[in-house]
Amino acid sequence: MTDNTRLVRELVVENSAGIHARVSTMLVQKSKEFLSEIILRKGSAIAHSDSMIDLLSLGAAQGEKVTVEATGSDASAAIEAIANLFVNKFYEE
Repeated sequence: MTDNTRLVRELVVENSAGIHARVSTMLVQKSKEFLSEIILRKGSAIAHSDSMIDLLSLGAAQGEKVTVEATGSDASAAIEAIANLFVNKFYEE
C-alpha cells in the first residue's frame, strides 16, 4: 500500500538573491533524499524540486511567497527539510 500523504507549507524567500542557480542545486540535492514528490509553486508557476530549470523558472525573489507541497510516505520530513533551507536563507547570509 502506498502512502499518499500530502502536506503543504507556505514559505517566504528570505535570502537576498532569491532562488538562483546555487539555491536551486541545494533544493535538487535535498529533494533527492526523499521518496516523496516535492513541488514548489509561486503564483501559477510550478516547479518540480528535482529540476533546476523548473526551480529557476519560478523567478522567486527575496520577500516572495512560495508554496511547497510534498506527497508521499516521508512528506513531513521532506517539507521540514525544504523549509529548513528557506528559514536558514540557504546558508548564504
